[in-house]
Amino acid sequence: MALATSTMLTLLEQFLALDRGEWSATEARQWSSELRDTDKPPHADRMAEISNRLTQRLAFGTAGLRAKMGCGYDRMNHVTVFQTTQGVLSFLYHLYGVEKVKQRGIAVGYDSRHHSTEFAATVSTVLLEDGVRVHLHSRFVATPLLAMTVLAKECVAGIMITASHNPATDNGYKLYLENGCQINSPHDTAIEDAISANLHPWRDYVPKSIENLLSDSLVSSPTEEVMQLYVRVMVESLRFRPQQDNAVAPRVVYTAFHGVGEYFVRTLCSSFGFPALVPVVEQVEPNPDFPTVKFPNPEEGKGALQLAIQTADRHGCRYIFANDPDADRFSVAERVGTPDGVGNWYVFNGNEMAALFAAWLWSKRPVGLENDTFCMVRSTVSSKALAEMARVEGFQCIETLTGFKWIAAKVLECKRSGLVPLFAYEEAIGFMCSTAVHDKDGISALAVMYELIGELDKRSSTLLAYLRKFYDSYGYHISRNHYLLCKDPSQVTRIMTELRKRGFPSTFGDASVISVRDLTRGTDTMEPDGQAKLPSNASSQFVTFRIALPLENGDSLVPGDSNVEISLRASGTEPKLKYYSEIRCNRSQTEHAAARLEALVDLVIQTCLDPIGNGLIG
Repeated sequence: MALATSTMLTLLEQFLALDRGEWSATEARQWSSELRDTDKPPHADRMAEISNRLTQRLAFGTAGLRAKMGCGYDRMNHVTVFQTTQGVLSFLYHLYGVEKVKQRGIAVGYDSRHHSTEFAATVSTVLLEDGVRVHLHSRFVATPLLAMTVLAKECVAGIMITASHNPATDNGYKLYLENGCQINSPHDTAIEDAISANLHPWRDYVPKSIENLLSDSLVSSPTEEVMQLYVRVMVESLRFRPQQDNAVAPRVVYTAFHGVGEYFVRTLCSSFGFPALVPVVEQVEPNPDFPTVKFPNPEEGKGALQLAIQTADRHGCRYIFANDPDADRFSVAERVGTPDGVGNWYVFNGNEMAALFAAWLWSKRPVGLENDTFCMVRSTVSSKALAEMARVEGFQCIETLTGFKWIAAKVLECKRSGLVPLFAYEEAIGFMCSTAVHDKDGISALAVMYELIGELDKRSSTLLAYLRKFYDSYGYHISRNHYLLCKDPSQVTRIMTELRKRGFPSTFGDASVISVRDLTRGTDTMEPDGQAKLPSNASSQFVTFRIALPLENGDSLVPGDSNVEISLRASGTEPKLKYYSEIRCNRSQTEHAAARLEALVDLVIQTCLDPIGNGLIG
């Protein structure tokens, strides 16, 4: 129910008194005009919307903030950014001590989205007004470079203004701690409490430009220094072929999806010795409107790569590379057909790319160490192919919860225990090929993939042939992952709660459910004590079914064994209910297994989620 008009006008005036963004203030004044119009007052839905935006607040989670930009406390704007920064600074003072925070400082970066520069300036102003040193990037920066800045400059924290691959209407606020990793629980709860306790502005924050801020004695720009360090470290740790060999690698088409990646990719590729990339000219320069794509996310597949495909066809290129707008994700596509002619294109999914990376990096592992000294890390919804590879080769494959906040933390834990991490990933095209950056990194991943392509081209081979070789060695694993849009995130909780009340199904058609893991409640029927091994989170919906699905022309499953996993999980950063699935089979079964998996996934979704009845959009 909407608040009374007089109450909303009072709240609106309070917001305007705090706001310094002309664009959000314009929207606020429009609201005021609507609310004061007694001849034609806003309709009920409009009143409810304004009421909600003045009373509800953005929640600070482990991914920080991510939301639409606009007026109100549930949007990204000057007010919510300064309030968040005050809360973050209060949290950091408590965690590290005031003197340490002020001396070592905080790194601040921003992408090319609407108002990213403005929000970064607001963050920096709050820090400076409290006497905190700021390592402020002087230009748009890729997220992996901000994560590295925290380590390179020995900061206590890093703040990145980005909404990654979200639509153009959104922006976000991502926080790293002194270890260069994104925050994890319970820090998010402590920060949320600190924000709530520091909503009133500590000072009158006057808007400043990045240029003006850089003239302050407490501000320095680390951009060039960190980029040089980044290039040097990546060349030393990930370049396995001589520059003269890389120089004759095939030319590759590149798209930055209107984001910040081009400069950083071009600089790193030059240091590796690769030929100049062929840019998708319509998408290579930053543009916050993302005018040529519905969603600026290479994970969307072939539909998002149409301009890249057209560019590759014109130039006779066999491969396409893509980064998302903040360049922490990476994707690759390969022409299936003649190298210099127009053919079909195969877009590798995250699990398939992980297999390519894992095989290449394993072949280039340091000599003189036992196999069980090495490890790779994957998220729990990612392919089990790496686990099978680890079993065969003798290294350790470690499973974590979804998200690089968990993956990077596990990589650091492995290093502390004496293991040598070679690779880490999540199926959502996020890859860590070097531990120099404690987050997913689409720039270095691109360089590693380019070297692999160069080596395969030298052998007259392809990525698809390399992938088949991997599967022949470690078993075929076929996945089908996608999502359903849900406009109201609370609806996902209701749907999953009702599913639990009905009881999880024991069968889906002729497929038998062997066990169920519920990470919302912390249970797992596969474990002797019934408790899940991975951490649980009551506020996050996450259920996994382990299923035995009969296949033709294959060995019978051992009783109690499963060959399929299907997970249902609510996204933490987008209004999506994601589903992940994988089936294990042999080479002769792949076509049949893929069809069986697709039918099974559809049945699970209909049975458990009822998309039509619940208004979920596929």
